[in-house]
Order: sequence, then C-alpha cells, then structure tokens
Amino acid sequence: MLLIVNGFECIIGSVSSFKLFRHAAEIAIALGAFLIAWILIQIYWIHALDVPVEVNSKTKTSSIVTLYIANVCPFCPIVRNRLVELQKNMEFILNEIDIIFKPKILKEKGFSSVPLIEISGEYWNANATSSELYSFITKNDQIGA
Repeated sequence: MLLIVNGFECIIGSVSSFKLFRHAAEIAIALGAFLIAWILIQIYWIHALDVPVEVNSKTKTSSIVTLYIANVCPFCPIVRNRLVELQKNMEFILNEIDIIFKPKILKEKGFSSVPLIEISGEYWNANATSSELYSFITKNDQIGA
C-alpha cells in the first residue's frame, strides 16, 4: 500500500501501521501546540509581572552594560527594551552582542544561555524585571566606584 502524506510517499504494510502513524502524528501536533501555548503564557507573565522603576532624576552611572543576546531567544527583546528604558534615566553605556554565530563567547564566560548581562565582571543570567535590572546596575556601579 502506498500513502502520500504532505508530498512524501510512505510505504505502509497494513492499515494497523497506518493507524499507529496517524496517532503518532496527532500526538506530535498536540505536543507542539501545547509547547507553543506554554511559551506564549510565559512571555505574557513576564510582561505582566514587570515592576517599572520610577527614577525622579537622571542617575549618571559609570557602568558599561553588555547584553549578550540571540535572535531566537524570546526573552532577549524583553530585557533589551527594559534596559533601553532604564538607559533613558540612568545614562549608562549599553553594548549588545549577538552570540548566534559566536557561541564560544558565552562558553568562555561559563554560561550556556541568554539573555546574559555583564557589568564590571558581574553577571545576570536570566530574565529580569526593570527594578531588578536597576538594582543590578546601581549595585555594580557602587562596587566599581
């Protein structure tokens, strides 16, 4: 028996093996849909849980903030946007390094995931709220001073 699925020809021996194939495909589709929904829920919660920082005056820091990102990372644009918003009030220097073609950069630092934020040899390796980023930047500015 010859079966054409999405342009591919598959030879199946009996109807029972076709049923197994069909069930496996249905499970794979359901699992993929579940994973996409799970990622979207996590991204929603990350946006919903952000605690904005209210800085009354411009805080001048001497920090150079290096953000390591990858274009396939769903959290990197969120952290980048939060750092850009903080940069408007804090006047720090923000460097972005896309590691998608340079993964050795992270491995040399002992990390394997992004977003990674580096300030004066200190690292933050996770998503962060605006207030957590503000605390991290000011803490490292005080240490470096």
